[in-house]
Amino acid sequence: MTIGHRKPQKQLKHLVFQVQRMRIITQEIGRLKENELLATTILSASPQADGEKPVMTGKADLTGSQESTTQVLLTRAIARVDLNIADDADIQINRISMDNIHCEAFLLPQNPVSSPSGAALAKIDTTFNTPLKPGEYAGLVHLYEQVGDGIPVELHGTLEGDPVTLSLALPNTIHRNHIYKIKLFSGDSSNL
Repeated sequence: MTIGHRKPQKQLKHLVFQVQRMRIITQEIGRLKENELLATTILSASPQADGEKPVMTGKADLTGSQESTTQVLLTRAIARVDLNIADDADIQINRISMDNIHCEAFLLPQNPVSSPSGAALAKIDTTFNTPLKPGEYAGLVHLYEQVGDGIPVELHGTLEGDPVTLSLALPNTIHRNHIYKIKLFSGDSSNL
């Protein structure tokens, strides 16, 4: 933070407040035992995770380290679903729906991937203001890492002018920091 020559006292108070707030958060995390920290979950009222401001986590082993600093690689705690409609496909997508979406996930990666027991399941049902035409659409949906019985996906739109619903399923395990691409080709085949 840069403290300018105008109203530096107000900026300094803000900086001190932010530092104090970070100390409180750090102290709270520092009181948790490892198993409690690993059991910490993130929860959303919406089944779609926030792709604009994703939670990011990282891990560093400091055992025996004498260094005063260390680098930590941060990864997103969410997965991204993209859509790619082939240029020669005469298809437009008006709506996407997904079932069995977890609204809660573990803050830190689990090995193997798992979902919190009793995590609420919800449905994503998004209608697009402008139909999606041939092209690539990144970040159509963002999901928390989860394990389940697959995520049914339905793409609603038109194929050669006629109404169509294309059905497929995402894998049983959705991994954090991964991109899942749905590719639509000309004809009636879809590929995930």
